[in-house]
Amino acid sequence: MRLINLNEKNKTLKVFWLGRYGKRNITDFTEAVEWEGSDTQTSRKATVSVAYNPYKKLALNLKLGDRIYLKENAYLFYGVVTSAERTGDIGTVKYMAKDYMHYLLRSTGSYNFKQTTPEEVTEKVCSDLQIITEGVYRTGIYLESLLFEEINYYKMIVEAYNQAARKQNPQNPAAFMPVMRKDRLGVVVKGQSSGRTLYSDRDITKSSYSMTSDSMVDRVKIVNSSGEQIGEEKDEGNIQKYGIYQSIYKEEKGVNPSDAARQLLSGVTKEASVEAVGYCECVAGTSVKIYDSASGLTGKFYIENDKHTWKDGVHTMNLSLKFRNGLEEV
Repeated sequence: MRLINLNEKNKTLKVFWLGRYGKRNITDFTEAVEWEGSDTQTSRKATVSVAYNPYKKLALNLKLGDRIYLKENAYLFYGVVTSAERTGDIGTVKYMAKDYMHYLLRSTGSYNFKQTTPEEVTEKVCSDLQIITEGVYRTGIYLESLLFEEINYYKMIVEAYNQAARKQNPQNPAAFMPVMRKDRLGVVVKGQSSGRTLYSDRDITKSSYSMTSDSMVDRVKIVNSSGEQIGEEKDEGNIQKYGIYQSIYKEEKGVNPSDAARQLLSGVTKEASVEAVGYCECVAGTSVKIYDSASGLTGKFYIENDKHTWKDGVHTMNLSLKFRNGLEEV
């Protein structure tokens, strides 16, 4: 297996701190870096462990609200320090930073949109939070009405794109996800290829595979705005085999209720995970090809969660994988 050394050409991870006195390269003070994210609630997080010795003036003393940047070839992460943890007088301090998506997750609002596209919704709510948009996917699909009452801005964007996707293709709606590129928000199609293929004899150090029925939904009752049942979709085979796991779908304007309810049906969930050599392209919301003779994992998988770690000159990653690419329900 080939491990990536951080000192290889074009593979050096650099850590920058932007505080009250300007931007500073703190790579030499950094003992370890963890960079992680999920394909839902998609604010990425970085944890930077730095040496701390107040007696030798090695304390960097980052403040809440300062910025942390990670760079390898290009910038991987722009984030705001939201917490710090120090153990003992001498040792390390862990600074946790979140990218700008967390402003959308932490802020709530109320809007009543009429005849609006998801991209217009995105640009409006981001403008109100003074977040620049760039690379917002253009659907061109107008939604008759969207009423949001005291929910977070991230959910507004996801729900607007979900409704447009169901309207465009009720049987197989596309999945979209908001992403942060530096300090700018875009919306992309979820599940696009990372461009990486992982092999058991050269990349993968550990893998696992499991099946569960914990997320199964085999009956969906369709209700109107008054809560009265007007229809039902079910998977009779799964009901006979596993019992009833029920969900509710509330009728929406401009959406075929039967098609939407069928999208909520789900069977046995297959899950997999791998530990491997780190590649920055392998992040949640993208797909990766895997050929692993040990676990039998072979084919295309969707990254649900990722965690990249740089320590002692080595970049590794842990990926949680799923077999199906689907909408993020809000």
